[in-house]
Amino acid sequence: MARYNVYGLGNALLDVECEVTPTVLQDLGIEKGVMTLLDEESQNKILSHLDGRPSKRTCGGSAANTIIAISQFGGQTFYSCKVAKDEPGQFYLDDLLECGVDTNLKIHPPEEGITGKCLVFVTPDADRTMNTFLGISSSFSEVELVPERSQILPTPTLRDISSRASRASRRPLKPEKLPRQRVKRLR
Repeated sequence: MARYNVYGLGNALLDVECEVTPTVLQDLGIEKGVMTLLDEESQNKILSHLDGRPSKRTCGGSAANTIIAISQFGGQTFYSCKVAKDEPGQFYLDDLLECGVDTNLKIHPPEEGITGKCLVFVTPDADRTMNTFLGISSSFSEVELVPERSQILPTPTLRDISSRASRASRRPLKPEKLPRQRVKRLR
C-alpha cells in the first residue's frame, strides 16, 4: 500500500482564470479584490457575460493548491475531495493526476451534480477577485475519506534535523569521503 507525506482534504473547485479590466468588474457589479460566495444562478450569469473571453482552467481550492505544491516539490500526496459526474469534474480529476496527486476520485465514482467553480478575475495590477460556487463540494463528508490511505510517512522534526546536523559537524571527515580535489590537497 502506498504511503504519503501528506493526506489533504478540502473543497474541489475548478479555477477558471480570466484577465479583465476593473471596468468589467464594475459592469458586472463585482467588488474588486475580494472573494465572494455565489449561488449557481449568479455564477452562471457572470459566466454568460464572459462567454468567448479567453480563460485558463486548473484544479484548485486552497487545500488542493497546497497538496499540488507539496507533490511538485517531490512529496507523496493524497487528496480527498468531491466533484460531480460532469465535464468540469473529469477535468479536475485529470488535472490532479497530471500534477502527481493520488486521490479518492479514482476510488469513489462521482455523483450527479455540479462541480464547484471559482471564477478568478485578474486585473492588470495583478489583483485577484474571486467569485465561488461550491457546487457538489458543499456536500463533502466522511464518505469521501479513504482511511487506509491516511498512513503517513514519518516526517523528521526540526529537532531531529538539528540533532543530525550537530552530530555530523562533530565527526571528522575521512579523506575518502572528501571530493577528489580536496583529497589531492591533503596528500
